Amino acid sequence: MSSLVSVAGSSIQLVLNAYYLVKTNRDRCHKLVERCESLVAMLQQVVDQRGEDIYDRDRIERLQEAFEHIAIVIVQVGTRSWMQAYLQSDGDNVILEGCHRRISDLISLFNLRELIDVGNNQAAHNRAQVAVSKQNEEELSRLKSVNGDIVRQLKAQQYLLKKLAKKLSASQSSLLINFSSCTFCSFSCRRLTPKGTSGPKK
Repeated sequence: MSSLVSVAGSSIQLVLNAYYLVKTNRDRCHKLVERCESLVAMLQQVVDQRGEDIYDRDRIERLQEAFEHIAIVIVQVGTRSWMQAYLQSDGDNVILEGCHRRISDLISLFNLRELIDVGNNQAAHNRAQVAVSKQNEEELSRLKSVNGDIVRQLKAQQYLLKKLAKKLSASQSSLLINFSSCTFCSFSCRRLTPKGTSGPKK
């Protein structure tokens, strides 16, 4: 069994080869080719999102038959003489409109619009999740950076407080020593100097 991608590729190539032969009704044939190319692009998008296994052999064969018919119509309508194209314009319009209907039927047959909408919604959801995840990672990185700055500031403050505490402790010890010396000195002076005298006589 040929794969959907392979059949779609060979079928659109058949349509393009037919269009290369067109001499008259070029614009109308070109619109038909554009719709065929759009259909193949839609099929490729669905296959990329969901794989080929969602389609059975019957639908793939109907795609191939429709594109073969469209290629025949393009050659038939596009290679008429200028006089024939003018005289059979209304009939050619009917034939081409039938080809457009077949393309619309294929779009419905392969459920392309619904599958592409679902696929696009899923892709948009995935992109949104990636964006949120990236935003969360950036916020976490920012918070880590801020926390790191806070920790460094706290460590610096702790270091300064320790130095200040050491200086304060040393200052208090010095004051106690000086106070003790002055008290002892005054006490000693009061004991060595008799009461009511100013000092030893000469």
